[in-house]
Amino acid sequence: LPSGLFSGMTKLNNCREAFRDTSISGALPNDLFRPCGSSLTNTTSMFANTKIETFDMENLFKWNTNINSVNGMFSGCSSLAVELDGNLFKNKSNLSDVSSFFNGCSGVYGEIPRELFRTTPNVKNVRYFLRGTNVYGDIPAYVSDSDKGIFDNMPLLEDVTYFFPTTITGTIPENIFKYNPRLSKAS
Repeated sequence: LPSGLFSGMTKLNNCREAFRDTSISGALPNDLFRPCGSSLTNTTSMFANTKIETFDMENLFKWNTNINSVNGMFSGCSSLAVELDGNLFKNKSNLSDVSSFFNGCSGVYGEIPRELFRTTPNVKNVRYFLRGTNVYGDIPAYVSDSDKGIFDNMPLLEDVTYFFPTTITGTIPENIFKYNPRLSKAS
């Protein structure tokens, strides 16, 4: 995709399924969504089932402070090869749905970052987020109030169905859902 694809589109708020099931491939530009700024709220299934190969996780939504739904954005992208970065959703306090974001992306790898959801207090749905990836290691658990676990900063969390990939190891932390009083689905 060209770097200036959304150039001048300062009011663009919804890219839902824009390239879904197309044959686009390659890397996403680091500043793809920059022109959209705070207007962009929805990228649901935008690149699902495409041949996107990589993107810079730290900068993907850097300029999009009001992003709300990224459900299935890269779902089924078997060509995607990226290491999971804890800064992916940094300072995205309006984010509520990240379900299936990497579902079926076997080229996504790395340990589960403790800080992945540290600044996303409104997320309700993480269903299938890492399912089908090669993310590995222990589930980040609560250590202290300044070093919380993976879900501890998500008081509105409702659904964690199949969040984890089959490649995780270790034990399930004793208080994994300590701060999630609204949780209703955890299969």
